Amino acid sequence: MRRLPRGPMIAIVAGLAVVAASFASHGPSRASAANVDTGVWGTPFTPPNAITAVHMALLNNGKVLMFGEEGVTAIWNPVSNTTVRINNPGPIFCGGHTILPDGRIFSAGGRTVGIHGPPITAIFDPKTNTWTKGPDMQAGRYYPTATLTANSKVFITGGSDENAQPNATSELYTPGVPPSTGSLQVVGNHYDNWYPHVYVLPDTRLAVVSRSEASIINTSSWARTFLPKPQTRAGQKSGVLLPGGPGGSSKVMIVGGTGAGSLATPTAQVMDFSAANPTWQSVASMPQGRHDMNLVILPDGTLLGVGGNTKGKDEQPQYSTLLYDPAMNTWRTMASQTLRRAYHSTAILLPDGRVLSGGDNRPGGGQKKLDIYSPPYLFKGARPTITSATASVANGGTLDVVTPSAVNRAVLMAPGATTHANDMHQRMVELQFTTTGNGISAHVPSTGVAPPGYYMLFILNSTGVPSVASWVHVG
Repeated sequence: MRRLPRGPMIAIVAGLAVVAASFASHGPSRASAANVDTGVWGTPFTPPNAITAVHMALLNNGKVLMFGEEGVTAIWNPVSNTTVRINNPGPIFCGGHTILPDGRIFSAGGRTVGIHGPPITAIFDPKTNTWTKGPDMQAGRYYPTATLTANSKVFITGGSDENAQPNATSELYTPGVPPSTGSLQVVGNHYDNWYPHVYVLPDTRLAVVSRSEASIINTSSWARTFLPKPQTRAGQKSGVLLPGGPGGSSKVMIVGGTGAGSLATPTAQVMDFSAANPTWQSVASMPQGRHDMNLVILPDGTLLGVGGNTKGKDEQPQYSTLLYDPAMNTWRTMASQTLRRAYHSTAILLPDGRVLSGGDNRPGGGQKKLDIYSPPYLFKGARPTITSATASVANGGTLDVVTPSAVNRAVLMAPGATTHANDMHQRMVELQFTTTGNGISAHVPSTGVAPPGYYMLFILNSTGVPSVASWVHVG
């Protein structure tokens, strides 16, 4: 078989040194090694010029973009613990956002007052730390979802418009440079409610799960096929595209959400959207009911549940962290946070394998404070190391990694872009690889499995300990 040209190899020693410095300053101490079973939450801290991170996205330079209701965006550097503030391009708080293939952040909609949504789109460029307005949508959107598709466009759906009425259209954004040259087109006429969960399937179709419906959208014709409704038809639930093998995953997991009597349900359900007759299957329930819980995919394929609460927007908060193992179908109770992370909280995976938690802007919540979780795999011995890796590779191409370590697994992790317990961008891509004389050579799958963009490359050893990540551009 003819192989696509290999991308350039770059030395990443300097970059790893920077991340290692961050890990040394915020990472777990040796005295904490007894927490190999539960992981460890670090001491909460308030960065300079901090804001409340109701929206959070990991940039491909390792910095974290945050914005909320304050009207400003903060770009936080986890290495130097410094913050750059810039003004928002408009009322983007309570909109939807995702990450474009070139690393820019795309935002759609927001909030003017109440549940009234503006029609604005905006693009943040991490190279210049600037927001630029894009084209206006057909109508406003409060609480929409924006999802990067397999063909590098953005599918926008759900939300309420300028008049606080349901926005029953779906639109497709085609990126442009400068952003004002981008374009929008209506590709559907169906109301997907607030913050629907939307995922790219291996065959490039979109799986959509709203509060009370499930459907598949064909991205060639934009025809929609309706599927059985979720067993728990509620808002404020968590969702994730479960990790799969090198061929990708079509399994969507929906967890918790508001149940009977305004109390959150502990139930979890999974649908395989590639099945001949997809149905929802119950899986292990959480130890307690939660909504507004952030669900973060870890490099070892487990899912970390951060925060959430059982009633209302901040009543009966849940401080313990949960770990779900899809292979074993089990939930484990992990270390507890000291801060409440309920409604308007966020959590994302960092390149060093830890998880950053922020947000909850209501009285008594974590607000401007951040805290960082070190998962159990960071207490299981020495980490594998990456000496160098392919910097850019096409879908279907070969990714070469130079490492002195024995490699058991290699994964690409899409950076998180999350708000309101809904991550529009994270996914795990399992890589099929062969061992070479000085490392491994991995095959990068199709755009349906790995949509174009920046990824964190992790290698893992036989005990599931991940390396510090190297950034790789795919597509």
